[in-house]
Amino acid sequence: MANGFLSHTAQCALLCSLFFVLPSFAVAAAGIAIVDFESYNLTPVEESPAEKQYVATLSGMLEQQVSAVSDVDIVRIEASDADRANAGFGYLFEHPGEAARLGKKYGADWIVVGRVHKPSFLFSYLMARLVNVHTAEVAEDLIVEIKGQQDVVTQKGIERLAQKLSVRLNHAPQH
Repeated sequence: MANGFLSHTAQCALLCSLFFVLPSFAVAAAGIAIVDFESYNLTPVEESPAEKQYVATLSGMLEQQVSAVSDVDIVRIEASDADRANAGFGYLFEHPGEAARLGKKYGADWIVVGRVHKPSFLFSYLMARLVNVHTAEVAEDLIVEIKGQQDVVTQKGIERLAQKLSVRLNHAPQH
């Protein structure tokens, strides 16, 4: 009987120690920051206030979709810090090291710098440059073409962009 009791006690101790040790091996969700999209309008008509408002909503829409389809933590970056880091139009998009520095300041693993590229009235591209904050390198440029009425096609475009990001993030090595 003593052997059975000790054996049971030893099993209990082993299970208890695993209960406390295993969570330390769990991989934390990656942190991703999505800065405000910029508009790169190549049409001859200047953007209206409605267009500017539309572009301002895209990063929030993408955050919601990425949260819905990926196991990531959304990292929020103060708009004033993002504005300071973006020394001029397209600066963060063209300088992944600066984007990485901004993401690192907030504890993100990844940062997305977005752009709406509008070469025509008929279509535009949602572009997302995914930067690995740890290496300061562009991990991938993701592009989704949207055609048609903006209010109808934008949500679908954001969903497709979030899906592409999710696939990329799910296949990324953990740091």
